Amino acid sequence: MKRKSWRLLVVAAVLGTVLFVACATSEATKGARYRAGAYSIEAQGHNGPVKVEVTFSPTAITGVKIVSSNDTPGVSDAAVEQMPGRILAAQSSEVDSVSGATDTSAAIKDAVEQAIVQASISAAAVKAANTAPTSSDLKSEYDCDIVVIGAGGAGLAATVAGVEAGYKVVLLEKQGFAGGGFNYVEGTFGIDSPIQKAAGIKLSTEKIFDESMDFNHWLGNAPLIKAFYQKSGDSIQWLMDHGVKFRGVITANPPDGNVAWHLFDGGQSGRLAVKALTDAITSKPNGTILYETPGKSLILKGGKVVGVEALRKSGQKVTIHAKAVILASGGFSSNEEMKKKYLRFPGYVNVGAGGREGDGVKMLQQVDAQFVSMNAVLGAGLVMPIPISEQMGPGTKYPGILGVIYNEGLLTLSKQGKRYMNERLPIEYRSNATEQVGGTAYVVFDQKTLDEFETKGQRFGFGAPSQLPGLQDGIDKALSERNDWMFKASSLDDLAKQTGMDVGNLKQSVANMNEYAKNGYDPEFYLEKNALYSIEQGPFYAVRVVLGMYATVGGARVTEHLQVLDSRGAVVPGLYAIGLDAGGVYGDTYDMRIANGSASSFSINSGRLAIEHIQTWLKK
Repeated sequence: MKRKSWRLLVVAAVLGTVLFVACATSEATKGARYRAGAYSIEAQGHNGPVKVEVTFSPTAITGVKIVSSNDTPGVSDAAVEQMPGRILAAQSSEVDSVSGATDTSAAIKDAVEQAIVQASISAAAVKAANTAPTSSDLKSEYDCDIVVIGAGGAGLAATVAGVEAGYKVVLLEKQGFAGGGFNYVEGTFGIDSPIQKAAGIKLSTEKIFDESMDFNHWLGNAPLIKAFYQKSGDSIQWLMDHGVKFRGVITANPPDGNVAWHLFDGGQSGRLAVKALTDAITSKPNGTILYETPGKSLILKGGKVVGVEALRKSGQKVTIHAKAVILASGGFSSNEEMKKKYLRFPGYVNVGAGGREGDGVKMLQQVDAQFVSMNAVLGAGLVMPIPISEQMGPGTKYPGILGVIYNEGLLTLSKQGKRYMNERLPIEYRSNATEQVGGTAYVVFDQKTLDEFETKGQRFGFGAPSQLPGLQDGIDKALSERNDWMFKASSLDDLAKQTGMDVGNLKQSVANMNEYAKNGYDPEFYLEKNALYSIEQGPFYAVRVVLGMYATVGGARVTEHLQVLDSRGAVVPGLYAIGLDAGGVYGDTYDMRIANGSASSFSINSGRLAIEHIQTWLKK
């Protein structure tokens, strides 16, 4: 089956069916005429948007120019160089991708496809652009079995499972594309999966369950957590059955972490998983995705939830009547008001997906739902105060800097210049400790350490140690911008002046760490011996870091079947909450140390578990 771009799927939701738009594109490239001019389009690449300018004469595509790209230099270069020529030669976007640069190639093709649709003046395209749409996808009222709110990992999984169970399902998504934060996750958690079995990795539900419940002091929903863990290995197989590929299973906490983090193939993050699940929905007649159509309120009748009121981007109201409603809106990490209201420490910087405005929370309030763990977050640890796309991934703007900050145990000081924790704690513990000093800190190191990371490599790394050959370049780039988070000084006095740390505290903290490194023992916070770095050779560096979070993890109190409970503890008939709209999986802290990727895994598994219960419930 030919690949269809994400943007075409968006167009399809607005104009009618994918088939209609594909036909319009086909006509445009087979002798139809164009509106001459240049069209500037953005499409999603591996690390962010790829901007492409496509020019047309009245009869042909005359130019394809890659204006900007955040994808990995050296990897994406081949696509940038070769794809324009291929497209011009074929006069079509349907050309082979450049091997090894498939994401960038796909983005370029997506952009050109959109430009062709916009520029085409074929009869079909003119009708699509200028005639009032009459397709069922633009109706103001729908009748279905299940309506799902949010097309992230949880909503996609629930919709796929529902469609394949034979239900008519409508999936609402407020943005113009599917996947949300699931587009960016590196991997997902599972126990007793086929990949683990093939690798000889033995990991039991009992072990992980005991560890996570102890970690969360039994604040979690034990029946739900157990059901999730028991389902997780099967869900890895389920994803594989839908065309999702994995490149292996690791732990992000070597040497003794649980090997349960299944990494998506080719470093593609979750983007290809999102595409696979989206295709599984759009390929079935009983699955409908409405993009740019956020759910706004629940429809209640006789004490039951019987549908959703939604609103298109155009302002058109849409009513969806359903037998069951599933909330999967992704929490409230983008809602500053809710963060201040609910979080223990509202100063967390959202480095995850945008658009998480608490839509599910607002609808849960309609039914007087109970909320649980609303103060907890999916912590990203200490990060630079800049977009996460600029600091992590192979195409990062500042190579290597996050690799220094993340897991190496370098001296970390409060704004006052005082050490306050064991720097090699798991990131969820480091987050908690940094909350206590105001959410901002400085990571301090010298030139000798920087050189060691470049030539010898990290001592720990993220999952595995590695060399950071671009570290000096990344630091120099940041310094050249004269920003407020990267500092370099010839002396500690100057470093204190630049950062605002107390010079006496800074010098004492550095002297203490040098003594600990010399003796091979940290009597202060017991940092492990092989993580002790001295700070003796200038120039000296400091990186200002803040607390980052990928998402909130609190939500509705639910049963083990994901049914929402009201303030009296009674089930709200017809209403389910999954993914980040469901609370009870974590206590006060995300347990990354125990279960890497459990949040994305819970999204998939909760979606499947909810559908399984709906199958039983609708039979009653």
